[in-house]
Amino acid sequence: MNRDNKGRYARSKRIGKFIVWIIILSIGAMGAWQFFHPVILPPITIDNSDKNFAQKIDSLQNSVVEQIHVCEKQNYSESDGLVTYDPTEAMYQKNIGKHHFINTGELSFGTYQFKQSTVIYYYKTLYNKVITGKEAILIALDDKLAGDLTKDILFKTKDGWKNWINCSNSLNLPVMIQAINKIK
Repeated sequence: MNRDNKGRYARSKRIGKFIVWIIILSIGAMGAWQFFHPVILPPITIDNSDKNFAQKIDSLQNSVVEQIHVCEKQNYSESDGLVTYDPTEAMYQKNIGKHHFINTGELSFGTYQFKQSTVIYYYKTLYNKVITGKEAILIALDDKLAGDLTKDILFKTKDGWKNWINCSNSLNLPVMIQAINKIK
């Protein structure tokens, strides 16, 4: 028999090799068993219907609208009747490719921070409906109506996110909106 460098018989090496061979043969036997006796799983059904897909898209869009809402409203609620004075407004100047601020002195209404002129413009553009200044303010102060309008502005117009430029940039909404629009 072979002895190791300490004078012991090398039986432990043979036992180790024997255990390794048993493990290899066991794994091979299990593989053969599974080959000849496969596990058959029940079929998986995935609902790819248009209704389910449309609901998922709607949910993604609502998530974007809610992110804008949370950012714009800060600690206010609809019942506060939020009205803020905006001495400046962010404007995008194409020829220099940057946003700059101009003095407008307009009021923003509601927790989505709509300007009266913005609501009037988009009601005409999106819904072909002419509304009064009072109606525009009441729409802006109503979270449901303002949320619906926000969603349409974001997903039915080009660059609608620019109406909420600060929140859109901080939340990276242009990327999210573009991704949602691509899968629609």
